[in-house]
Amino acid sequence: MAIFKHQPTMLFLLSVFMLCFDTSESFIGVTYGQYGYIYPEYEETAKFLTSTYIQKFRTFETNALVARAMGEKGIDVVFSTSDNSNIHILLSNKDATDNWVQKEILPVANYIDILTIGNQVISSGDTQTINDLVPLMELVQEALNKVNLTKIKVSTVHSMAVLSAQEPPSNASFNPAFAATMNPLLRFLREHNSPFMITNYPYYSFQNNPTPENLAFCTFQKNAGRVDPVTGYKYWNMFDWKIDAIRNALDGYQYRDLEIMVAETGWPTWGDNREVGATTENARIYNANLVHHLRTSTGTPMMPNKVVSTYIQSIFDENLKSNNGGLGSDAYWGIVNFKDLTWKYSCGLSKYFYKNTIPPPPPKTH
Repeated sequence: MAIFKHQPTMLFLLSVFMLCFDTSESFIGVTYGQYGYIYPEYEETAKFLTSTYIQKFRTFETNALVARAMGEKGIDVVFSTSDNSNIHILLSNKDATDNWVQKEILPVANYIDILTIGNQVISSGDTQTINDLVPLMELVQEALNKVNLTKIKVSTVHSMAVLSAQEPPSNASFNPAFAATMNPLLRFLREHNSPFMITNYPYYSFQNNPTPENLAFCTFQKNAGRVDPVTGYKYWNMFDWKIDAIRNALDGYQYRDLEIMVAETGWPTWGDNREVGATTENARIYNANLVHHLRTSTGTPMMPNKVVSTYIQSIFDENLKSNNGGLGSDAYWGIVNFKDLTWKYSCGLSKYFYKNTIPPPPPKTH
């Protein structure tokens, strides 16, 4: 499938060069859900991604075809157990876990970066699954070790609901109701140098307070900022506010060394009548400013000059989600049109289209 081609000028090339990431330090990736139809072939999608600055690809399943298509183009993949219901099944049968690793992971291991167990398990309310989470992570790690796949990190993804409080960031702490799972989970992540993975959605924070000032704060636009009264740090965007809330909670548990990774963030291009601000323009502004913010290596007030590796939700819309009874926006987080592999809007991730992609920079973070 053809991609947009452009004959770059020297100024254009210089601009792109100056904006490139040091990939050894951080990355921008995309998520890939499959609640849709008529998606491009995996090889076509992988070829398209080589025309972008997207470096990682996070799936919500284990799919060797995806891993191979992406990996052969130099794009690392995050695999996941299909859904939370599989956690107890895998844990109850050690041989099944070993076989799963050998059949699903080992053949494409060179292309896999992280293996996530479940999704937002700790805040799910399912006691059995919560109790099974860390034991299964340990069992999967053991199975990986048996076949010398120690480079693959094992982790799990959390929503902000793991916090009992998150405002201001200096007051953020993990919900003590989750301590029985959170403590061994954090020990596991430290022992294996795995990241603490979170979802970070300023869009939903805007839904809770849909004012023009909050929209500006949630989309990295010019705003008055918010001061944490304890630390005195001034925040210019909700993305950093949420990351530092997690940082403070981890520090409170004495895990200052754990890396934070944003497993999902983004902004939808459409929503139903219960939602405000789900538009293509707001999605463009959010993601373009997010990319700019990450590229400037500003960091957050609590972690200056530290770029948090981030996955944007998502590469394609998932049109079948419109039938699941959730919010209208659930199906419309994609940044690329799946019908023809063109950008829904420009947000600074294309190597071939730069003009008018990055808005003026927002205020300094601190």
